[in-house]
Amino acid sequence: MSRCLKHPNNELSSGWIYVHPETRKIIRGRTFPELVEAAKEYAREHNFPIGSEFSRQLEEAVCDDAPSLCKECQVEGEPIKVTAGMVLRGTKTMIAFLVAGRPVVDQPEATRRAGLCYRCPKRSRFRTSCGGLCNEMKRIVDRIVGTRVTGVELGLSACGICHCFLSASVWLPLDVQCQGVNDAQRSGFAKVRETYPCWKEC
Repeated sequence: MSRCLKHPNNELSSGWIYVHPETRKIIRGRTFPELVEAAKEYAREHNFPIGSEFSRQLEEAVCDDAPSLCKECQVEGEPIKVTAGMVLRGTKTMIAFLVAGRPVVDQPEATRRAGLCYRCPKRSRFRTSCGGLCNEMKRIVDRIVGTRVTGVELGLSACGICHCFLSASVWLPLDVQCQGVNDAQRSGFAKVRETYPCWKEC
């Protein structure tokens, strides 16, 4: 079991605090997503690396300093291999979204979804050796999301049930993305909702 935050989107009276391990600089945020963004901005300003596990490492650091804010959570599932079929499905979803002229969901809803996905026991990750397919999926995500952020993008990766890119799906209207969900995946979501508040009710 690993540790994760109980309520990362809650505002704390004293604020969320992270002490940079090298400079001992105290970084603050009203919520954990805001803390992540502040820490990333500090890292960029001082040329510190921002790796793919940045949000997760920050979460572990917060849990070290304030254990009461955290709980044990399940480890991510097996890495998911990006396939041409997944790219095709993502492209179809993007086209449906753009053709419909639909706006993305508002910031509070996207942040709520991202927080649930980040803590979900079915959250997984994509294998890194996917070459051009990963680049194509990133293009799809960027076309949908643009510059919008929830604060936990680097830790979201993939849904272990429908294999969607969570950093994009948390912004999409539910009826649009449910067009690409099959019966087996619907059953998977229903099973998860027996013990966890999954928002993807397709």
